[in-house]
Amino acid sequence: MNKKIIIILTTVVILTILGLGIKMFLDRPSEEGKMIQEIYQAQETASLSPGGEALKAELIKFLGGKAGAIINNSDFEIGYLPAPLERLMIFVNFNNWQEKENTAISWLKSRGFSDADICGFPTVISVVTDTPESSMELPGSHVPSFCSEDI
Repeated sequence: MNKKIIIILTTVVILTILGLGIKMFLDRPSEEGKMIQEIYQAQETASLSPGGEALKAELIKFLGGKAGAIINNSDFEIGYLPAPLERLMIFVNFNNWQEKENTAISWLKSRGFSDADICGFPTVISVVTDTPESSMELPGSHVPSFCSEDI
């Protein structure tokens, strides 16, 4: 009788541990889920410094409060989305996307934006391609790497 109880308890414990392990595996956020969470968190905590607000006003003045491209060249496009989803969107082409992403961020910095203001805008980066095959190798939409360190 004692052997049966031990076998039953051992089986229950093993099944419980397996069930918890499977639940933890299924509940862990995917890489894409983490990037989406970073974007939402940046959106919720977004705030610009007073200097950043002034730079933003100057940068988007010509758009008249509407969504539109601020700069568009062969390597990247920086666009503005007004409230309630206010943000800067950086679109970079697939080839050498990391270099182009850095160039776009450098362009914003050359206009006076600090890292904190780029994060606080918030700024979301998307890598684009014309071919579905290469899209499998691309990161999803994401915030600049120096922003996710603060999240």
